[in-house]
Amino acid sequence: MFPLTFYYITAALLITKVTSQKEPGICEKPCEGGVHDLCVQCPTPCPKTCDNLNDPPSPCRALCMVNGCECEDGFVRNAKNQCVPPSKCPGKNTPSCPNCIGPNKQCSRCKNSCRKTCKEILNPLEPTGPCLISCSGKFCTCKDNYYLADDGECVLEEDCYAHSNPIEPSPICEKPCNGGEHDKCVSCGSRCPLTCDNLHSNQMCTADCVLNVCRCDHGYARAFDGRCVRPEKCPAKTHSCQEKYTKLK
Repeated sequence: MFPLTFYYITAALLITKVTSQKEPGICEKPCEGGVHDLCVQCPTPCPKTCDNLNDPPSPCRALCMVNGCECEDGFVRNAKNQCVPPSKCPGKNTPSCPNCIGPNKQCSRCKNSCRKTCKEILNPLEPTGPCLISCSGKFCTCKDNYYLADDGECVLEEDCYAHSNPIEPSPICEKPCNGGEHDKCVSCGSRCPLTCDNLHSNQMCTADCVLNVCRCDHGYARAFDGRCVRPEKCPAKTHSCQEKYTKLK
């Protein structure tokens, strides 16, 4: 049988583990952030604080000290080194950016260049710059699930094309685009445009383009009758190959 002390120690370790989700550590000094400040093994090097609450450091390097203090899950460290619920963070710790105007923008102490922009979404083949995180000032950033567009607005992914500002000459197509309001003449069109016929295929396509051609807007596919429609509106394929060939002539 084990001594009674063993059971007390085991119970204490289990309670601490469940509370912190990490193995309890042995710290040289007691944690001073209150009852929710726990000594754990391998505390995160990028802890959540009231200062970075709106834009926590991400990604974070997977390095840590052997033992250290860390706020319990659901708590962040405030300016007084106390672990508090995010709702208790004082407003004065929220940075202020006078020119950060827009419903989908936020003022943050960190700028994360690893976050995608509309330009990268619309041009996935273009090389991007280095991925850096800077937390040395005040930055106007897009809220989660919003992307910076060419016109400076933060928009949803499906609205990126409408806010894009491509620098290209005005195209002149030989024939008018008859696919509806979402069929546009562009100076550089894809050699593999999205159609209702290839909607679910994983075709390979070259990056060069077809000059001065009609193209469906981003988020639309060309139906069998030539119209530009949302993919979910693609009609059932009923035409024969000969009929399709005749219509496209």
